[in-house]
Formats: sequence, structure tokens, C-alpha cells
Amino acid sequence: MASLRDLSSGRYTHEGLLAVYQPESVQQALEQCHEEIFERLLETSLEDQESDLRAHLEGMEQGLHVAVSHWHKLEAYRNLIPAEAPDYLKELFCSNTRALLEILAAENCKAH
Repeated sequence: MASLRDLSSGRYTHEGLLAVYQPESVQQALEQCHEEIFERLLETSLEDQESDLRAHLEGMEQGLHVAVSHWHKLEAYRNLIPAEAPDYLKELFCSNTRALLEILAAENCKAH
């Protein structure tokens, strides 16, 4: 969902939906969907969050190790947070993600 959001404006776009629905309706629906998915993610166990994060980063072109390093340095995961999410959920997400990145980085160091 975050990939449908323009980071400079905060507006969500989806060409297929915009061909059928009014822009404001698309914006509202995608924003709400992003918030709901974000909250559901935080309701899952850390083990499931780790598995999802690992799968996502392993699928990146440069591989898991490089992706973990960049995500950790650049805090790229912050771009995944819905703009209107409550601060305590934003903090929880960032804390969880930082911890999971540390775990993935430590596993990678043991493997090498």
C-alpha cells in the first residue's frame, strides 16, 4: 500500500481505480486500507513480522544482507508507515523493525 503513495504529497494513486472512481474516493479508500493493513501487521506476532520482513528483503535485487544494511542505515521502513497512524503505533512499528533488522544482521554475521 505504501508504494501507492506519493511521498512528496501523501496522495495515494492507482490508475485502475482512478479510471472508475473519483480521485477523492480512491484517496480515502487507499488511505484507510493502508492504515488497516498497518494495524493488522502490528497485531501479528514478532515471529510472523520477522518472517514477512525476511521474505520481503530476500526478494530485493541486492539480496538480504545489503537490504538489511540499507534499511537499517536509511530507516527506509519509515516510508511504510501511514501518515495518519497514531504516534504510539508508529513508534511500535519502528522499534519492532529496528529489532528485527538487528536479528537479521546478526544472523548474517554468523553465517559469514
